[in-house]
Amino acid sequence: MDITATGQTSAPNGSQSPLLEKEPSETGRREINEEDLIDVELDLDSALDLGLTQSSHSSEEEQLLSLQEMMEPVKKLPVTPVKEAFTEPGPPGYHGQSKIKELRPFTTKSGTYKNNLDQMLKEINSNKRSKEIETKLLTACKEDLLRIAEYEEAEENREEGISNEQKEFLQRYSLMSSAIKEVPPGEVVFNLEKFGRIFNSDTLELRQCAVNPHGPAQKTLLWSSPAQLKLHLNIGLFQEAYDSHLPCPVAVTSFLFKMMSVHPERMVSEKILQALCDIACTAAYQIVKNGSQKFKVWVPSLADMALVLLNMGAAFVTLFPFEDLQPAFTEGDLLDCVFIKSENPSSNTEQIPFPEHNYNNILKYLSYCMALCPRAYSDDELLLLLTVLGRVNMDTRLILQSSVELYPLQYKIVNNIRDWNTMLPRVCLAMTDLTDDHHNMCQLVQLLPDNTRGKELRQHLSLSMISKLLDGRCTYRPTENQIQLNDLRPYLRRMRPTTLLKSMLSSSRTSQKIVEDMGSLDQQSYYLCYSLLTLANEASNFQIFPAHQKEQLLLLCTELEIHVKCDIRENQKCLYRSKVKDLVARIYTKWQILLRRTRPLHDKLYDYWQPLPVDKLTSSQEQCDMDDRDDEQQPMMQDINGEESSGTAENEVVMISVKEVKDDRDDISDSTMPEEMDDNRSMDDTTEAQHSAEFLHGM
Repeated sequence: MDITATGQTSAPNGSQSPLLEKEPSETGRREINEEDLIDVELDLDSALDLGLTQSSHSSEEEQLLSLQEMMEPVKKLPVTPVKEAFTEPGPPGYHGQSKIKELRPFTTKSGTYKNNLDQMLKEINSNKRSKEIETKLLTACKEDLLRIAEYEEAEENREEGISNEQKEFLQRYSLMSSAIKEVPPGEVVFNLEKFGRIFNSDTLELRQCAVNPHGPAQKTLLWSSPAQLKLHLNIGLFQEAYDSHLPCPVAVTSFLFKMMSVHPERMVSEKILQALCDIACTAAYQIVKNGSQKFKVWVPSLADMALVLLNMGAAFVTLFPFEDLQPAFTEGDLLDCVFIKSENPSSNTEQIPFPEHNYNNILKYLSYCMALCPRAYSDDELLLLLTVLGRVNMDTRLILQSSVELYPLQYKIVNNIRDWNTMLPRVCLAMTDLTDDHHNMCQLVQLLPDNTRGKELRQHLSLSMISKLLDGRCTYRPTENQIQLNDLRPYLRRMRPTTLLKSMLSSSRTSQKIVEDMGSLDQQSYYLCYSLLTLANEASNFQIFPAHQKEQLLLLCTELEIHVKCDIRENQKCLYRSKVKDLVARIYTKWQILLRRTRPLHDKLYDYWQPLPVDKLTSSQEQCDMDDRDDEQQPMMQDINGEESSGTAENEVVMISVKEVKDDRDDISDSTMPEEMDDNRSMDDTTEAQHSAEFLHGM
């Protein structure tokens, strides 16, 4: 009875557990121990729990066990039971469960349960192992970082522990890098993170222009959306709307100028430039040919240029840095009634490309307008415009670009100045104060045009910059259009690298810093000498060399060879010195070619060599110094001879005084040694030149 009851009760349980597999047909006698009973008990409990949650359709997939199949193990029980076939007696209610387990001795596979305990334990163990591996890797990384830091400290200590002999050996056989840079350092003018803060291609709309349209073409333009601008430019609708019959309003041309300066697409910006040039050319044609007064060429004012540059990221103070040279408007006037976007700190570290096409198109349109209207700007506005362009083109992003668009604009600015004689000193002073770096000064001079006025401006500006570099401030003022080479002579003899190095050493404070920076100061002195010689070359670059300045050029050639060339000491380690000497040789050759092409002085057949007045002066000073030294030595020797018979104490005093005098003389001779060496070099050079001249005269 018990067996049947248990069989009947186990049938529904088996039907409700779809996770249990079908019992195999070949089930024999199996020994059931205590561990198997526990496993089966757990399996039944989990099966009961899972059976309550499973859906009814899952039970139809498996075949149910019939009563006869469940009773087969009971019928096949052995006659003599095995000792281990039955378990020990337990509490009431447990006997029926044990019989159920005996009736179904088959075991289930562990892989069929989704929430098996073994699988959960394996997952827990694998997580523990992964965490342990992660901690081990982190500790290993930290240990490696500590080892790297210790190694770097050890290397630094090892470098500090190098003896003086080893340092001298390294300095002796080390090759110094090139100290003279090919590209000027420039200055930061544009902050591209602020590009388009005032207006951009999305905020500018033709609908905002308060213009009354005339004709279908103008209505189409003024009532169109910003997305249709590209289409209108491609089909030439602006040229059709504002042709020879209808002038273009100022609001429309101002809109096109602003859009040209901010549009991200190069082709669209160039199409806008073409439309602006066509509109301006049509207006100029109507004014010149037909005398029409309703047409007017729109030329961007200085305020329009400043607003566009401010929108590109330049600061107002950067564009107009001088207090005595300010425009008629302020930054507040430009930004009045203009909505400016708030600054959002951007986390993007990528470098924003400079909008080169927008800037070039601005210069192209401004140059086109100056060609059509040469009197559109006053002299003061042209001076401000010239300083703004010089300041902007020193930007680090523009300094490497070609000056194809800048050159014609500066050419027209210089030629459009009305009172050139009055404005020339102001232009030189303003452009000299634009920068303090000597290489940037050379860049400013070389960007100027090379026509007649441009040559004059280059020469006077070069002399102004040389005076600022050597005197600390601009002391040169041009008095006439043509430069006098005699003004360059006092600066040329101060361009010696040793003289520049002495001035740098005198400016430094501590002796330890002098010893440490001696190599860098030598490089800086030759770098400055190179820039000064470049400016001197520009100052002597005439379009047509005047014959009456041939004598001054002869003196410049002699002083360049004596003071600069003979002062350079070439070294296989210091290649920058050879670069400076090469520049000296090129300048000297250029001056000699000019001298050869110019007729002789004072209507003579040949130009004979004559000693410099400086050489005569130095030779007379040396002779006077020698006479003074002889006069000082005679009474001194008399005093010493007269005091020989005195006591030992007096003799010691005399000897001490003689030593002091000798030490003073040695100090004087050491201090004057470079000058004497230079004078000796000059005398040797003059004698050699004199012998060569006599030889040529004898031939």
